[in-house]
Amino acid sequence: MITAILCSHFVWVSAAMGQIPGGFLPGISGQANSPSNPVEQLRHNLSQDGDYVVRGIYLDGRRIFDIAVPVSKVPNDSLEEAEESTTSTSISNRAEVIQGRMQDVAQDNLSRSSLTVDQQIDPDNQLPRIMVNGSYLMTVTTNDAEVQGDNLATTTQDIIQTINHALRNYKHERQPDYLRRQGLIAGGFTVGMMVLTISLLYRQRQLKAEYKQVLAEIEKTESTVMPSPDPDANTDTTLSDQAYDQAHKQLAKNKRLKVWLELRQRLLTIGLIGIWTGGVALVLRLFPQTRWLQSLVLSGLGQVLLKIVITIAATYWAIRITFVLVDWVFTLLGRSSLLSSHASVRKQQRLHTVAGIAKGIISILMAIIGFLIALSTLGVNIGPLLTGVGIIGVAISLGAQNLVKDMINGFFILLEDQFSVGDVITIGDASGFVERMNLRITQLRSIDGELITVPNSSISEVRNHTNKWSRANLAIAVGYHTDLDQAMAIIDDVAQGMNRVQPWQELILEPPTVLGVDEFNENHLTIRLWIKTKPLEQWDVGREYRRRLKKAFDRAGISMPLPHRTIQLESLRELSHFNGSKETSDIH
Repeated sequence: MITAILCSHFVWVSAAMGQIPGGFLPGISGQANSPSNPVEQLRHNLSQDGDYVVRGIYLDGRRIFDIAVPVSKVPNDSLEEAEESTTSTSISNRAEVIQGRMQDVAQDNLSRSSLTVDQQIDPDNQLPRIMVNGSYLMTVTTNDAEVQGDNLATTTQDIIQTINHALRNYKHERQPDYLRRQGLIAGGFTVGMMVLTISLLYRQRQLKAEYKQVLAEIEKTESTVMPSPDPDANTDTTLSDQAYDQAHKQLAKNKRLKVWLELRQRLLTIGLIGIWTGGVALVLRLFPQTRWLQSLVLSGLGQVLLKIVITIAATYWAIRITFVLVDWVFTLLGRSSLLSSHASVRKQQRLHTVAGIAKGIISILMAIIGFLIALSTLGVNIGPLLTGVGIIGVAISLGAQNLVKDMINGFFILLEDQFSVGDVITIGDASGFVERMNLRITQLRSIDGELITVPNSSISEVRNHTNKWSRANLAIAVGYHTDLDQAMAIIDDVAQGMNRVQPWQELILEPPTVLGVDEFNENHLTIRLWIKTKPLEQWDVGREYRRRLKKAFDRAGISMPLPHRTIQLESLRELSHFNGSKETSDIH
């Protein structure tokens, strides 16, 4: 992966070298060619150096020399106002004329056997005029010399040498032998890019397979250390404290590995983009007919897009790395001795909820910062924008009071630990497993699989069925003819027997308690039994207890009560009428 990034960097640097003109390097080319604001690179290569506006002259996509005129003094002396001035118009017109003549003499030189570039002194203004094969190209002005920091004669000789070198290159690069050689080089680069692409795609596939494996391990470990989203799910194994701690450490390690694998996949994707973008620019640079396209890719709009892509990538990496730090911090909190050890499951539920909310807030903040940086890269003044956003935020906060109430209530729910992800709660008429919560909403998954969304501002009363501990509240029905002492003894024996064997001993927190006869019903008596369990385990314990109790009642000959009705008749006439009705119904 490192090799791929370095290769893409090399391709970009090599392609960017095509921007440097051979021969003549103007003294201010650093300032003229590389303005601080990328938007200025899109403004016809117009730049400002002190009291001069500079324009570049190109041939085959290479900037070979610069021309300049003084800036008209207008209020604020800004580049935007200078472009609207007569000075801007004059340099644009002059540059267009020289550029056209340069292209004409370059085409004319293709059919000539010799090249002559010299100067003549204009008798009218005593300025040197550059001639190419006897044709007038341009007049070198004192302004052109001053921006170079040289005298007029030296600047003229430098420009003559540069033009001579550029025209010879122009002719040489259009010869068949040169084009064939460049074609072979382009083919070699293309093959190299294909090999690198295949290698990176193969590595990406490997990382994707590792990523899926880590996700499966995370899901498996979370199902062990975190409560199941289905209260009726059957849990056959329970971890000891040592095994629980090991599983949680492994979960934190897998989460860090997950983020690292994801980052590596994104880096490889960026490497592929860099290789092909830089490679295409490099291939375009090899041929004079396409070199202007390379300039378009590597300068102006291309650089703006590159900076935006880098900003987006940096924001994404910052978010993912912050997620790793959040998981690391909350993992340390989960193992801290400052927190009670008897509520480890509850502790992990709360930390998991707070970590998720923290990640959401961080993602929003990082995205906003990345967006502002991208706007700044585009040359947008973000000061007034921030002021406007602040005003809009105040207006939204006044108009969206319910949203503010949701967030305030959600904050106090977390602060007071009323419930968290993993609890089974009842809010009004809605009951279910807390699947997701943030500062605005709480989402429950009902026993029928329905997803119930409740705004936090509407939560006035909540019943938490799994906070710290739970209870299996069992109402056992027996017939009126049953020996109650025998039935209560069997009920207690079965409960105590469960409390002595694994895995149920690990789930039951206290010895079960038989409260006694709780109700007289129409057809049966109700004996109440309480079993205190770990959170979310009361359903599993209750189901296993009923199974064992049914077998114990069968062995003792105690049957389950059946519905029956007793009819009391006050006279023999009613009895005869009842028997007659019964016989009639039997005949029919």
